[in-house]
Amino acid sequence: MIEVELVRNVDALEGLAGEWDALVERSDDGSPFRSWSWLGTWWKYYGDGHDLRVWLARDEGRLVGVVPA
Repeated sequence: MIEVELVRNVDALEGLAGEWDALVERSDDGSPFRSWSWLGTWWKYYGDGHDLRVWLARDEGRLVGVVPA
């Protein structure tokens, strides 16, 4: 069963770095623009003043999807 959760806290988002990168490695294209390093840095410099909303999808605890909203 897929479980969905909303992350709105930067600290919680930073805690996903390892899982996030593992998900990117499992993807078809492995684009560096999907990596935690790229997106975390982008948020650090351009996210100030905006609400953080990232939806996570997990299948039996394993991260299987990430959708910024």
